[in-house]
Amino acid sequence: MWWFDDNVGREVGDGAHTLFWWDPWIDGLVLKNSFGRLFDLAINKMATVAEMYSLGWGEEGEALKWRRRLFAWEEEKVRECCDILTNIVLQPNHSDRWIWHLHASSKYTVTSAYNHLLTPTSNNLSAIHTSEIWNKEVPLKISLFAWRLLRDRLPTTDNLIKRHILLPNAQLCVGGCGMLEDAKHLFLSCDFFGKLWYGISHWLSYHMVFPEHVPDHLYQFGTLGGFSKNNRSAFQLIWLSCVWVIWLERNARVFHQSEASITQLLD
Repeated sequence: MWWFDDNVGREVGDGAHTLFWWDPWIDGLVLKNSFGRLFDLAINKMATVAEMYSLGWGEEGEALKWRRRLFAWEEEKVRECCDILTNIVLQPNHSDRWIWHLHASSKYTVTSAYNHLLTPTSNNLSAIHTSEIWNKEVPLKISLFAWRLLRDRLPTTDNLIKRHILLPNAQLCVGGCGMLEDAKHLFLSCDFFGKLWYGISHWLSYHMVFPEHVPDHLYQFGTLGGFSKNNRSAFQLIWLSCVWVIWLERNARVFHQSEASITQLLD
């Protein structure tokens, strides 16, 4: 029933009736699953979002308390967890509620579930099983990165302009193609970075037309080796590695003014 879980979410208002660790309240993310190590060490496992928010869930807050002193690698997980909580603001005058992503009313209907099951893939995240990015073989920071990418939450130029962090005349795509940088362009259609996918497909001896949307791209790529669990996992790891390499190269060009060739990225 993973498809059902992926299409049910928790919309947080005041946070009084939503469990911080247990409920899918951050775009479907369940913190106890994604940060299992921190959950095991947490003292307040049954705290609500409102209770944690009032204590302060940043690194300097009082909400995140542990049974023992954390190791350095565990502290890094805390920073990653705090990072996704940074921009969340509660709404005191609104109650929490469950929402169904497959209907405009946000309420569950049998018809919407039936229609979804008849559709093999779509342009939304329901086509992507969460285990495809929350894979034990993938470092947590890369899973978090992929989770943000699939929800268009990365600090790409277009998102920074929307948040008024950059001016509308900010720099264009670092690939040198002359286009505005958004997630779909950077990872799929940029004249420079797009060549990486064709290099990957040639390496795998596959010839294909890639979809235009990031979730569909992941879904298609994951099925290239067939539908066995092991093959899908292997191809998903390749996909995650590829988008991670693109992001690292993008940041190297933005912050360090260094450039690698497509051959170097492919290697």
